[in-house]
Amino acid sequence: MPLKAERELWALVGAITAFAVALLLLILLNYLGYVASPDVAYLSVLVISVALFLLLSGRLSKISGGGFSAEFQAVAEEPAESGDISAPGEDLFIVAKRGLTVLDDTVAGIGDGDFVALRLRFGHVAGSYNANDVRKYVETISAITPNSYVLVVDASDQFVGAVEATRFAKLGNTLLAEFVTLVNESNRARLTRLNFVHTTQAQVGIDNRRALEIMRRDKTGFIVLVDAGDHPKKITTRSQVLERLVLALARSAASL
Repeated sequence: MPLKAERELWALVGAITAFAVALLLLILLNYLGYVASPDVAYLSVLVISVALFLLLSGRLSKISGGGFSAEFQAVAEEPAESGDISAPGEDLFIVAKRGLTVLDDTVAGIGDGDFVALRLRFGHVAGSYNANDVRKYVETISAITPNSYVLVVDASDQFVGAVEATRFAKLGNTLLAEFVTLVNESNRARLTRLNFVHTTQAQVGIDNRRALEIMRRDKTGFIVLVDAGDHPKKITTRSQVLERLVLALARSAASL
């Protein structure tokens, strides 16, 4: 076997072994509750494993070298909501909360890959929202797509806050009632102080590097992207941005 091929084989074995050991460790830590963001941790292990293969095989002399660094730089500066791996539901599918009698018709156009936001608006013209009805809407939408959120906007449809549907589903009746009451009262100050309501927003077109910085700063897994008028238009998640970086690494590896 040629020396180069043998080196690459051992590099591949080493990278796979490191990946398997790290993955098993992460699964154990996640089970014990020590991993705050499993998606980030798993993607990080994948990135490190690929980088380890490149280094051991001699395809990359250092992490900052050549095309590898250039590829990451280019991807880091691309808009967070665009590019090769754009998820089908990256544009927000906004569903206005209506009555239960029209629930089935309201969700009929939602696909399992869509990013869906149930919109609750301050000063709702049809009267007060009902907590149980809101919960029913969230449960129905979440059963269709896991990429679902509760989105609160003001009377001008400007962004106020958002809650992941998975987190919303865990709210007890008392906390849910408080949330809905504050929306009905258009009480922005108290609503945004609830620890499960995320207020992080950024302009459409933000680059991947800045998106990650903001998510790390605010300890959130997603950012609502708004237009110049602060109207919600898109959403980007930490896992989406990291996937782009993984793909950049894979493309760089293939070109070396």
